[in-house]
Amino acid sequence: MPNRLRDAASTYLRQHADNPVDWFMWNEEAFDLARKLDRPILLSVGYSACHWCHVMAHESFEDAAVAEVLNRAFVSVKLDREERPDVDDAYMTAVQLTSGRGGWPMTVFLTPDLKPFFAGTYFPKEDRGGRIGFLNLCRQVEEVWRARRQDVEATADDLAERIRQANASALPPMAALSAVELARRCLGALEDDFDEVAGGFGNAPKFPPHSALRFLRELAADGRFTAEERASADKMRTETLRKIADGGIHDHVGGGFHRYSTDATWHLPHFEKMLYDNALLLEEFAASAKEEVVFAVARDGIVRWLEREIRAGNGAFCAALDADSLDADGHPEEGAFYTWPFDEAVKATSVDFATCYRILPDGNFRDEATGQPMPVNVLHRDAPHQAADGADFAALLDLRSSRPRPTLDDKCLTGWNGLMIRALVTAGRADHAWAAAQPFLAHIEKLPRMLVRGEPHGAAYLEDFAALALGLLACAQHLPPSEREQALAAATQLADQIELRFEDPSGGFFSTQSEHGELFGRTKPIFDAPIPSANALAAELFHLLGRRQTVGRAISWASGWMHRAPTATEAMHTAALLARSQTVEARIADGKLLLKIPTGWSIELAEPKPEASGIEVEWEQSGQEGNDWSFAIAADTGGAAWVRLAICDDTVCTPPQQIECQRAAKM
Repeated sequence: MPNRLRDAASTYLRQHADNPVDWFMWNEEAFDLARKLDRPILLSVGYSACHWCHVMAHESFEDAAVAEVLNRAFVSVKLDREERPDVDDAYMTAVQLTSGRGGWPMTVFLTPDLKPFFAGTYFPKEDRGGRIGFLNLCRQVEEVWRARRQDVEATADDLAERIRQANASALPPMAALSAVELARRCLGALEDDFDEVAGGFGNAPKFPPHSALRFLRELAADGRFTAEERASADKMRTETLRKIADGGIHDHVGGGFHRYSTDATWHLPHFEKMLYDNALLLEEFAASAKEEVVFAVARDGIVRWLEREIRAGNGAFCAALDADSLDADGHPEEGAFYTWPFDEAVKATSVDFATCYRILPDGNFRDEATGQPMPVNVLHRDAPHQAADGADFAALLDLRSSRPRPTLDDKCLTGWNGLMIRALVTAGRADHAWAAAQPFLAHIEKLPRMLVRGEPHGAAYLEDFAALALGLLACAQHLPPSEREQALAAATQLADQIELRFEDPSGGFFSTQSEHGELFGRTKPIFDAPIPSANALAAELFHLLGRRQTVGRAISWASGWMHRAPTATEAMHTAALLARSQTVEARIADGKLLLKIPTGWSIELAEPKPEASGIEVEWEQSGQEGNDWSFAIAADTGGAAWVRLAICDDTVCTPPQQIECQRAAKM
C-alpha cells in the first residue's frame, strides 16, 4: 500500500511511495510525532537521478526486515536535496564534520529537536567489508537511544554547535589585494592542480569544473594579465573542454553530458544527466564554438537533447534523467540505456565507426564498485574530433529509442532553468530561452523553488532569484522592445527582492529567506559546488545592474575566502574581475562627453536610448577610438551631471546604468 510520499511533488520522494517504510516528508507532522513518541528521526536524503540512492533503496528501504526496525523504533523522513537544499546543506555539514567526506544518499539520525548525533552516506543492508550494514546500524542506534540517552544528547548538542560555528565562520576581508592579485593566486592554484594529460583538475573522480572554466575564460580575455597568464588560462580551459567533449562523459549519440567520470580520463561516467551540468557546459562550449568544431558539435548536441528529452510542456526544462534504467532482462542497471554491446553497435554502424569511438569486442567499460570489465561499451574518442557520419549516430539513436528509458525528474527548478536560459542565449537560441522563462515570469511576484507540472512549490532560494535574473538579462538584448522591457523589469524586480530578503548589511547574501526557517543559523554560500555559489551569481547580477556598492560589499566580504580557498571560489573571482573590468568612466572636457568603456563592449545607442542630466548630449554625433567614445554636448549647466546608458558585448546587454560625470580640471 503506498505511503505518504505518493502525493509528493518530488519525483525522488514518489520513487519511495511503495516502500514498506512508513515514510514522512520533512514537515511538522513528522517532528511532532517524534517528540510525542520520544523517538529518534532517521533522515534519508537523496535525489531522483542518484545511482547509489537507488542501490540503498533496493537493498534496504524495499526490505521488510529493515522496514520493521524503522517503523518500530524511528520516525523516518525522506528528503529531496534539490527541493530543500538548505536542509541538505545543514546535515551534509554534519556528515563532513564527522567523516571528512560527503555524498548521497545521506543518512542522518536526529533527536526529535532535529540535532544530528550520527551521520553518514551509503550503507549496504548487511555488514560488508568491514563496513557496518544499515540493518545492524539501526538496531545499534535503537539500543543506544534507549540505554545511553545522555551520551546521545551530548553528542547531538556538540555536533549542532559545530554546525552553527561552521555556518557562521568568516574571514577578514583582504583589503590590500586587488581582484587581479586574488585572481593570480587562483590561476596559480589551478596550474598546480591541472592534469596535463587528461585535462581537468586533480585525480578521479572527475567532475566538469564549471566555475573554473568560466573563470579561465574571463581571465584569458582580460588585458590586465600578462600574455603568459592569459595563454595558460586559455590552454587549461581549452584542453579540458576538448577532453570532456571527446570522453565517455559525453553522450555522443543523444547529446548532452553525464554528471561526472569515475576515472581520471573522462571515460567511465556516472550516467545521470543533470540540467545544471548541461547548462554550464553549454555556456562554455557555445562561447568557444568558433574555435574548434568539437565545441560546436557539443553545443548543438546539448540543444538537441534539451528539445528531445527534457523540455516540459510549459517550455521550461526538467531537472534530470536517471542514471539507472531497465536492462534487457528487466532489471534496473546503471547505464543500461547508454552502453553498447559490440555486435549491436557495429551492426548498426560500421567497423570504422567502432574504431573511431573505441568500441571493443569485449567491452571498454568497468564496474565502478568492483573494477571488473563489463561486456559493454561507452563511446569515446582518443583522437581529435573528426566529422562523423550523421547516419551512424541516427541509427544508434533510433536503436536506443526502443530501450526502456531512464526516469525523468519532472520538477522544473527555477535556478537551474535560469542557468539554462542564459546558456541558450549564448548558444544563439534566445527563442528557446525566452520560452523557458515564461512559466517563471508568471510567478515573479512570489518566486517558487520549482514548478511541477506547471504548479509552484516551495519558496525560492538566493540561487533561484539570482540565476533567473541573469537569464532574463541575457535574453533582453535579443527581444523586441516591449518584451525587452518586460525582461529588464523582471530582472530588476528580482534583484530588488534579493536586497530586501537576502542581503546581509555587512556584506554578502544569505541563501534562505524567512519562509525556509532556520536550522543552525542562516548560511551565506561562498563555495562553488556543482553550480557557481549563489553569492557569486548575485554579485554578477548586481554588477550588471550597475549597483556598485552592493557588489563591492559582497566581494569585500568574500575576499578572505577567495584568498584562503581560491579553487573553491572561482565564481566569485570571476565576479570580481567582471566588476572591475566592465566599469564605464565618464568625463566632461572641452564641450564633449568622454566615455571609456571596457574592451570588447560597445555603447547601445538605439534602444534603450541613452539619457543625461545636467548636460544635453548629441548622441548621434559621436566619435570612437578603441575603448574611448566622445559625444558633442549641446548645453551644459556646469554643475553635477550624470548619464544613463547600456553597454553590450556579444552575449549580454547591461540594463541602463547611471554614471556620474567627472569634470576636467580647469587650467
